[in-house]
Amino acid sequence: MYSYNNPPYGGFSYPQQSTSGQFMMPQQQAAAPAQNMEGARWVQGEVGARAYQVRPGCTAVLMDAEDSVFYVKSVDTYGMPQPLRKFRFTEEHDEKKNLPQNSGQMDTSNFVTKDDLDQRIKERLEELMK
Repeated sequence: MYSYNNPPYGGFSYPQQSTSGQFMMPQQQAAAPAQNMEGARWVQGEVGARAYQVRPGCTAVLMDAEDSVFYVKSVDTYGMPQPLRKFRFTEEHDEKKNLPQNSGQMDTSNFVTKDDLDQRIKERLEELMK
């Protein structure tokens, strides 16, 4: 459960009061390298991506559970969100697999030449004009 002193997304932490009545600032964690990239998270559509809270100075990759898209959401160091960027997944095909296996001539028996096609179109137009 989150409290004011344990915010969910690294937000502001209020000072705690000690037993002597003095206010103490929360302890900072040991010097760990700053991480500006959050891991990938699943969201429900673009509305979920827009509602997802990102810590100031960080970027998050948000995977859409409803479509084959993902979003990149960034927040600058002052906490101001940047425009939401949307990307669509496309499958990559290995070009070598799509090439014919034999390096010889390609079978052109299923193809028609431009001249043959033009002739067929002219014949069909003449038929329709009658």
